[in-house]
Amino acid sequence: IEAWNRKYDGWAPGRAGMRLSDQLKVVPFFGLDFHSRRQFHPLGMLVDVDGVETAASIVEGLLARRCRPFAFGIDGRRLMHGPGYSLARSAEASRRALRPAVRRWRGFRGRRSG
Repeated sequence: IEAWNRKYDGWAPGRAGMRLSDQLKVVPFFGLDFHSRRQFHPLGMLVDVDGVETAASIVEGLLARRCRPFAFGIDGRRLMHGPGYSLARSAEASRRALRPAVRRWRGFRGRRSG
């Protein structure tokens, strides 16, 4: 279950995905829709593999649940509950509040240089 998708959920894990992964006791996945450099975010999955990294060894690691989410270089599960989650939610709320002003500024800056 994708517990966090940067494009959809923003800077914090999504509540529905987290709740489902907790209820079903499955590995939470963190995903990234990377279509442009503006969408880069240090978010993804780490998969432990036996030997060389191949498509087959990665699939084997996923099926064996030898994987974990990460964000900002730390175990992503730390951002799904407690203080880490509160911090991520606050950052996302701030980002959403500032988004209209940033878009206006980008538009203004583009008109000035053109």
